[in-house]
Amino acid sequence: MLPVEDRDPADRPDERGLGPLGDNACQPRPFFPAPHQPDLDQLTPRQGLMDGPDDRRGEPVPADEDDRLEAVRRRPEPGAVGAGQLRHVGRWRTTRVRDTIRVVRIGISSLAILFLLDAVPSVAQTIAPGDTVATVITAASILEHTLALSDDSLQGRGPGSPGEKIAQRYLIREMESVGLEPGAGSDAWLQPFDLVRLTSSMPDSLRVTGGAGSLGLAYGTDWVAAAGRQAAHTAIEDAEIVFVGYGIVAPEEEWDDYKGADITGKILLFLNNDPAGDRFAGDTRLYYGRWTYKYEIAAEKGATGALVIHTTPSAGYPWQVVQSSFGGTEFELPAPPDEPRIDVRGWLTHEAASRLVELAGQDLDALEAAAQRSDFRPVPLEVTFDLAFTTELDTTPTANVIGRLPGSDPELRDTTVLYTAHYDHLGIGQAVEGDSIYNGARDNALGTATMLVIARALAELPERPSRSILFAAVGAEEQGLLGSEHLALHPPVPACDLVANLNLDGGSIFGRSDDVRQIGRGKSDLDDLLDRFATEQGRTVLPEEFPDRGYFYRSDQFNLAKVGVPALYLHTGVDIRGRSEGWGAAREEEWVETLYHQSSDEVTADWELGGQVEDAQLLFEVGHAVADAESPPAWRPSDEFAGIRAACE
Repeated sequence: MLPVEDRDPADRPDERGLGPLGDNACQPRPFFPAPHQPDLDQLTPRQGLMDGPDDRRGEPVPADEDDRLEAVRRRPEPGAVGAGQLRHVGRWRTTRVRDTIRVVRIGISSLAILFLLDAVPSVAQTIAPGDTVATVITAASILEHTLALSDDSLQGRGPGSPGEKIAQRYLIREMESVGLEPGAGSDAWLQPFDLVRLTSSMPDSLRVTGGAGSLGLAYGTDWVAAAGRQAAHTAIEDAEIVFVGYGIVAPEEEWDDYKGADITGKILLFLNNDPAGDRFAGDTRLYYGRWTYKYEIAAEKGATGALVIHTTPSAGYPWQVVQSSFGGTEFELPAPPDEPRIDVRGWLTHEAASRLVELAGQDLDALEAAAQRSDFRPVPLEVTFDLAFTTELDTTPTANVIGRLPGSDPELRDTTVLYTAHYDHLGIGQAVEGDSIYNGARDNALGTATMLVIARALAELPERPSRSILFAAVGAEEQGLLGSEHLALHPPVPACDLVANLNLDGGSIFGRSDDVRQIGRGKSDLDDLLDRFATEQGRTVLPEEFPDRGYFYRSDQFNLAKVGVPALYLHTGVDIRGRSEGWGAAREEEWVETLYHQSSDEVTADWELGGQVEDAQLLFEVGHAVADAESPPAWRPSDEFAGIRAACE
């Protein structure tokens, strides 16, 4: 997912050792053919996962996978510890101070507070005493799973890695412990699929030649690229670069940036996002504005390659996110033999693109202004480049982890509500201040943990929901939503029997908010249920804070929407209670700028999970209501996905 969000954690500290486990829409086109609150005063010592020093630099973890998994799951002997004392939880300790949970990490020579969060007793008080939601969906339970899934010993949960396998087994055991049954079909928890791993060796410099001379662009600083084909050798010779503006073909907007131009064999230079103004949904980014769409339309048009110009406003994230998320080792699903592809997919910084078009005697600002108009035509730049690189190819097995809560109604239990959260992250990457493990605590250990907690709450209801419910921890999201794509193409139940998808990606770490930010608001009548339960919380549902970033197309619910499943996806509320106006939005921007897709995405002392508890309660209530409703949700008639769902009727 090249940009923006976070993820998973959840369960009961009295039963589980924590330990450190540590876009192609040309038309829009057809898409795809515990029964009580944890008592922290009863926590007892538990075995940690690692006996040696921190493996912050990606060094091998001493214990094998079975030992590490068992350490995180080992149940303690019964016994009490006095209130206010520190209790060991692996190499973590917890202590209760009034209504605050502190998790303290023990270092080799010092004691450092790693985590401080509000246990939010006032949230629980909004729900009737004894209610399953209040006793199961807690900050403590969410925190525990988050810490487990984001620990160093999982080494960033990269696709196909040993850490990913540990995460899979952890998820299976947690799903089984709450009473779910295998949900992947044939009595299986895992839905396996293959990833093609591509590791391309790009040159250190890209030489661009034009009538005014030549220009050298430094890899990483000026440009990054990845292979567009699953081929061992790629050679591009004397390929002309053509500026195509936003590169959009949108008949419903009477917009075509190509105007019949023959761009076969060319390298296309794109602006990111879509044109400014009232068209294309105004400030809301549509799929036309996603960088994935640019590569897809370039392939359809027969181009050889595509370069997207990066700016932080147009992308929604800084250049460092592109550097850490793009190029190097990439993963894809095996490519169908008839799928159109380009040879190379890349990004340029805005400064590098400016120098490139100057070589052609053009001005980038002027070209950008021209691209805002519907009468824009492609501009051949009469500059060329040669690019040759090799790509190591191998196949890596991975899997989605799926649990099922069977429905209770004989008429409705064959239809299914689907919760999703991706459990993967970026694995081990470039070291920053000695830390090469990209833990992905918020993205998306937090989301996955929250899904586990919701699963427990639904499983422990006095009466099972009418419809069945699937909980899918999907893999390879960071590599392009690949796990959810496989799930959508090969669902355990027919896609038409999936009545709704509730996706968790990231979450609230800044405290309780008065607002609920909904990604893709207005797309389906799931809005009505969300509004109802948010009102009961005293909160207001608002459209996403950053509609220009196209979040709906950047997480796993997009793939389910592409097969017609109405989807709900929440983003972090920003009107934080007790904070000044704009504080929450500023913190979110700061997080994206400095921590998103970085090795520093870890649980830190300033996390406050009260807002995540409330969001989890909302998703529990909406999912429960859908599961018990006589009629399933529906897309709004004008939505781009409504026609796909109509085919089910």
